[in-house]
Amino acid sequence: MIKGLVSIISPCYNGEKYVKRFLESVLVQTYNNIELIMVNDGSIDGTEKIIKSYIDKFKESNIKFYYIYQNNQGQAESINKGLKIFNGEFLTWPDSDDVLHPDSIKEKVEFLIKHPDYGLVRTTANIIDEESGKIIGNLKPKK
Repeated sequence: MIKGLVSIISPCYNGEKYVKRFLESVLVQTYNNIELIMVNDGSIDGTEKIIKSYIDKFKESNIKFYYIYQNNQGQAESINKGLKIFNGEFLTWPDSDDVLHPDSIKEKVEFLIKHPDYGLVRTTANIIDEESGKIIGNLKPKK
C-alpha cells in the first residue's frame, strides 16, 4: 500500500463511444496521486485502440497507468483482476462510461482523512443525457 495513493480500477467492455470521456475526466483530477487500472473485458470494438492512445498522456501527467486485456469474463472478474495489482491506500472503481467531476477524488480523499472512522464514501451521481450532455437527474446516496 502506498500512503495517499488512490487506485482507480475501471472495467470496460465495448466502450469506444464513451471511454475517451472517462479517461479525460481522470486526467483533469485536481488530486493527482492516482494510479489508473483499465481492464478491457474482451472488447470487440475500438476500445483497446482508444485506451492505448492515452498511455503517453497519463505518463505526462505522472499518473501511473496499467492496461489489462482479458477475454470477456464480466465486470466482477475485471474488477477482481485489478484488485490483484492495486497499490493505493484508497480505492475506487467507477465504470468506464462515468465522468468524474474534477474534484471528485480530492473531495473523497479529504473526507476520508478528516473522518478516519469512515471506511467508505460515495457521492451524488448526476444522470447525463447522452445526446445533449445536459444533467437530467441525479442519484443521491441514502443516509
